[in-house]
Amino acid sequence: MSARSRDLLSAALIGAGIMGAGELYFACAASTNADGSYWKDWFDSEKYFTGQGAVGTAHASMGSGRNDVLLLGSAAGIDTTTTITWSNNLCHIVGMNPAWPGQRSQRSRVNATGSFTPVWTVSGYGNLFANVAFNHGQSSSANLNLINITGARNYFKNCHFACYTANEMQVATYNMISLGDCSEVGFEGCYIGTDSVAMASGTLLHYTSNTTVRALYTNCNFVMYANSAAPTFIHVKPGAGRGTSIFKNCVFANNSSTACTIGIASSGMSAQRFYFDANSYFAGVTDVGNAAEEAYIFFSPAMSQSTDAAHVQVGLGLSFDHTS
Repeated sequence: MSARSRDLLSAALIGAGIMGAGELYFACAASTNADGSYWKDWFDSEKYFTGQGAVGTAHASMGSGRNDVLLLGSAAGIDTTTTITWSNNLCHIVGMNPAWPGQRSQRSRVNATGSFTPVWTVSGYGNLFANVAFNHGQSSSANLNLINITGARNYFKNCHFACYTANEMQVATYNMISLGDCSEVGFEGCYIGTDSVAMASGTLLHYTSNTTVRALYTNCNFVMYANSAAPTFIHVKPGAGRGTSIFKNCVFANNSSTACTIGIASSGMSAQRFYFDANSYFAGVTDVGNAAEEAYIFFSPAMSQSTDAAHVQVGLGLSFDHTS
């Protein structure tokens, strides 16, 4: 790649939130696709990857801690048959397709094509993932976690997380996104879940046991199609460490006539707290949380609704009766 071309690409990446890119890499489904054949002339062979497993192979070539960037082509999805462990620090992935906040099914996508879990482990810190669709679903009860985030200060922007077969989401231990002891994590403009596949159990967002999570969710959509009352949008394991999760302009939508019993489930949140602004709400749930967890879930005062002094619930969509 010429210095001029590299400078142009680096400047364009500023819009994705990367201030000063290190080395640039490219991955796509096939060199014969439109994106693969065009960009092949831009990249040296050691920075150009195609076919199954291309993302994991590219990661192994990137340098940790120097703001290297992997550009994902958009002509077709890239498959993986094994877990992608993103252990590098300050190594970023940017999909080469337009992606607006809350978009689903971006063309730059990584697909799991085998029975393994998780599909992704993000253990490195300070990484950006932008304009990418994270997909799994092989009609196997073994695929119970799409992405496990344990590294600190990772940021997901305009990404879609989805499971496209129902077998996985029939299992009580299913969780789409798992947050370990990841300290700070951010999601902006992300679409988490899908309304095209029935979900009978499990959760979209899982806070694992004895962890400290400080998370900010901005302009995100959490979506499911429940065919039982069991699924939850968020599940917090007992003993979670002291952490703060803030939701700004976030919608939790169960697009089904079957209401979920609880939106946020736990049998002991301990020190984890959840704060929702006035533009965030739940629809398609009977209660936002259990009575025992009310002290850990806070909504904007503008969201408070009551029929009498002893009958108060906040954060519910108006189409469901309020419960005490």
